[in-house]
Amino acid sequence: MVFALLEDGSRWSEWAGFFVPQSSWAVPGDPPGSVGAVRKLGIGPLVSLERVVEHVPDEHLAYVVASPSPYRDYRAEVDLTALPDGGTRIVWQGSFTPNVRGTGPVLRWFLHRLVTGFTAKLADAAERAEARG
Repeated sequence: MVFALLEDGSRWSEWAGFFVPQSSWAVPGDPPGSVGAVRKLGIGPLVSLERVVEHVPDEHLAYVVASPSPYRDYRAEVDLTALPDGGTRIVWQGSFTPNVRGTGPVLRWFLHRLVTGFTAKLADAAERAEARG
């Protein structure tokens, strides 16, 4: 369930929280969410376009930001590991280069908090979906 929620760019607004009030596919991919798919997250000037560059069902998803932002070369990797108790370990990490010298620490702090929040929200949403059956 974790990977299904993660890979479906049209459903991020259901679980990702405040920073993703809307979500959709700019390019769905074939099948949707696979390599080459581009999800559109957010609204107005705060839209982020994220292109899937690696997709291994139930294990790994990598994406790059494909829209203007205060950083470049942003790449995130999300690795999922099934645990013996039926849970899933989520490791979500990213890297980037700041566009403006000296802004790296602030951007790193912000993106770390954002991704940490996404990780917790994704886990909670998957747990709720599993409980519903």
